[in-house]
Amino acid sequence: MAAPAATAEPIRDLIETLRGKRSWRQLEQDCGGNPSRKYLSQWISQPPEDFPSMAQIQGLSQGLNIKPAVIVQTWGIALGIWTSSDWGASQYYLLDGWTDLTTSQQAAVAGVVREMRTPKA
Repeated sequence: MAAPAATAEPIRDLIETLRGKRSWRQLEQDCGGNPSRKYLSQWISQPPEDFPSMAQIQGLSQGLNIKPAVIVQTWGIALGIWTSSDWGASQYYLLDGWTDLTTSQQAAVAGVVREMRTPKA
């Protein structure tokens, strides 16, 4: 069975969602200049060939205010290494502050995420 083709969609969704209303210049600055706007543009428009460098992962993590593991997970999905379902419940542990939430708050967050991922009928 052939590996799935790489796609830019998961990366584009992650970056564009968390960029919010910031300009690309502002996001580049929030990332500490690494990755550059050139790479950001490339990542949202072209399927990846490989993972970004560790410095780019750390910079993007800083700029998007997420854990580096979320970026690695997203790239792995984009590269076809694994699917989002491979992560199961462990994906929630990648959220900043997850361990600070009560059990009922964690259940509420997980429920919202599951509902958002449910395909439209």
